[in-house]
Amino acid sequence: MTKKKTTAKKSAPAKASRRKRILMWTLKIGLALLAALALYCVYLDGQVRSRFEGQTFQLPAQIYSRPLALYAGAPLSRDQLIEELRLLKYRKVANPDQPGEFSASDTKVEVFRRTFLFPEGQEPARRLMVVFDGDRVDEVYDSQSQQPLAVERVEPLLVELLSQSTDEEERIFVPLEEMPPLLPKTLIQVEDRKFYEHYGVSPLSIARAFWVNMKAGHTVQGGSTLTQQLAKNFFLTREKSLVRKFNEALMALIIDLRYDKDRILEAYLNEIFLGQASAQAVHGMGLASRFYFGRPASELTPDQVALLVGIIKGPSYYDPRRHPDRARKRRDLVLKVMLEDNLIDSNTYQRSVMAPLGVSKERNLLSATVPAYMQAVRRELAGIVQPFIEDEQGVRVFTGLEPLAQKALEKAIDSSFANIAGNKPLEMAAVVSDPRTGLAKAMAGGKTVDFAGFNRALDAKRQIGSLAKPAVYLTALSEPEFNLATPLDDQPVTLRSQNGDVWEPKNYDRQFRGKVALVDALSHSLNVPTVNLGMKLGVPAVLDTFRALGVHGDLPPYPSVFLGTAALSPWQVNQMYLTLAKGGAQVPLAAVSEVTSGNGKLLWKRSDKAVQTVSKEGAFLTDYALTEVMNQGTGRFVGRRFPGKLLAGKTGTTDDLRDSWFSGFDARDVATFWVGQDDNGATNLTGATGALRLYGRYLDYRRPISLRLRPPSDVVDALFDEEGNYLGDCNRTGRLLPADGRNLPEVKCDRLRGFLDRLFGN
Repeated sequence: MTKKKTTAKKSAPAKASRRKRILMWTLKIGLALLAALALYCVYLDGQVRSRFEGQTFQLPAQIYSRPLALYAGAPLSRDQLIEELRLLKYRKVANPDQPGEFSASDTKVEVFRRTFLFPEGQEPARRLMVVFDGDRVDEVYDSQSQQPLAVERVEPLLVELLSQSTDEEERIFVPLEEMPPLLPKTLIQVEDRKFYEHYGVSPLSIARAFWVNMKAGHTVQGGSTLTQQLAKNFFLTREKSLVRKFNEALMALIIDLRYDKDRILEAYLNEIFLGQASAQAVHGMGLASRFYFGRPASELTPDQVALLVGIIKGPSYYDPRRHPDRARKRRDLVLKVMLEDNLIDSNTYQRSVMAPLGVSKERNLLSATVPAYMQAVRRELAGIVQPFIEDEQGVRVFTGLEPLAQKALEKAIDSSFANIAGNKPLEMAAVVSDPRTGLAKAMAGGKTVDFAGFNRALDAKRQIGSLAKPAVYLTALSEPEFNLATPLDDQPVTLRSQNGDVWEPKNYDRQFRGKVALVDALSHSLNVPTVNLGMKLGVPAVLDTFRALGVHGDLPPYPSVFLGTAALSPWQVNQMYLTLAKGGAQVPLAAVSEVTSGNGKLLWKRSDKAVQTVSKEGAFLTDYALTEVMNQGTGRFVGRRFPGKLLAGKTGTTDDLRDSWFSGFDARDVATFWVGQDDNGATNLTGATGALRLYGRYLDYRRPISLRLRPPSDVVDALFDEEGNYLGDCNRTGRLLPADGRNLPEVKCDRLRGFLDRLFGN
């Protein structure tokens, strides 16, 4: 018994000691876990801070078209302005009272222009009245003050997003204050009613969701707050595990402790996934608004707000394009919540539930798909602008793209190219530029305009045929000894090269006319007079003119260059005719005009200064001859389709009918078209039966605007006899020859009046 009592007395302290050791170890382990948790929280805090206080989003470059300039005399009709406003998703109403709306009468359009950050700075929303006189703007004035305005602009179309990241996410960042107030309010009522009360995590919501899901036997309700969803989207995967949920909760707590609720809400509204466009994921309300409705988020209507908030629950399941019935039911459910929570009144609710979904048909991120033009933009950004923007996010790139010109070009190709090509495997390319700015405004790299493949407009170099002839005639007309009435020899000519090769150029009709006036030789595209004229001038002089017109490619130093053996791309040809359209002043053809940072800081600007590289007098006289091409020469098929419109241009055909070309201009566009085979096979088309027909169809959709040629001061009307002898002035500027001051007998000029009336629109 004694031993047992002794043993019992010794075991009590031992048990106490063990309990103490266990307690100590538990405490140590707990402290270690707490320390590890604290360190882990510090790690997570670092991740949160690096995202929120660094570059929160990887923002793509935003590529814009050109802004639409409105000023007295602008070449723009009422219908064209309305068409562009519709592309920009302006709404037609009886009385515009908020940005993004317009009204129209027979001769006037009132537009409430949106606020926009132009390269020159922010311009506020403004009500403008635009008055038209035919195909030109007559006046522009402020609708409220009635004060006339010199120049106003409508914001450009957002064409495309160029991402520098590889995460296949696209977004347009919109600050919270620029979103319609109804949007965040609705989001909170539908997704997280206690958003402004909890600390990032809502235990009651988690418990409620757990109970509902347990009863249902599967997940039917989520308990995550907006902050938790943001943490998951920013930092975590979509894996369903306890570890991921633990990380999500911790990060949500950290986010809520560090940042105010509005900052969190802004980040959520710009991060949330809202749909899929091809390979790109649509994130944020800014891009979703454009993806689904084609307008900025600031203009979302209550029914559109309800749809965007509604599809958060399942962007694929409620995709309004694929599942419109599901999307409508979900939208109407959100509208009911908005009504019950007094976010909208009953009248608004009734109008909204009756409204169609109003989702645009395009599944692209944006409404415009212009791969050929975008290739030109990318090349310019990479070659010139890239050093300025490598460290920038969300840069804004402004281009010369004109949406209406691009659409007219696409319609022309779709409606006419198949008939022109017949059963031949023909291709085509086109470039349209602005003679005022020197910016490319439309482009097609092939007959399939939306195919992002080989860009013939930029990269296909083919012999240009008779498109070269204006360079020969411009060389001559820049010299005082030549005028439009100068007789040229149209007689057989034989040229022998140094190696003994013989070249005997022929006219297309195989006839010789003996003598022909210079203007007629060009307007009817006669080969032999052109070669004879070129030989008088000399090959080097003509090559210098090519370069003065902006052609810097390989130019063969032989007489055959007079008839177009130089191989150029449509882009290079357009540069040549752009200089002619600008009266001999050269500005490099380009696609990009300005690049700014996301907040409007100017990073790069193209110089649009034009340099007079050829004689003004020569350029004017050449341009007149090109109007005769369209009036009575090889371009008359198109010229006569638009009576009363003064157009200039030139057709081009190469040997064996391999290439069909046209390049020309009106007051608004310089257009170049090429038709041919990729393998350089015969097309059996001349310039007049191929490329010119495409140009004519383009003008059907575009509607030409007459040239207003203004002659230099020392160019006068004159009469000549059949031998080209000068007979006298008509005391009226505008046609043929620099005045030489000779005293000649008075002559009658009645036979010139028809031309002069057409030229000057009298």
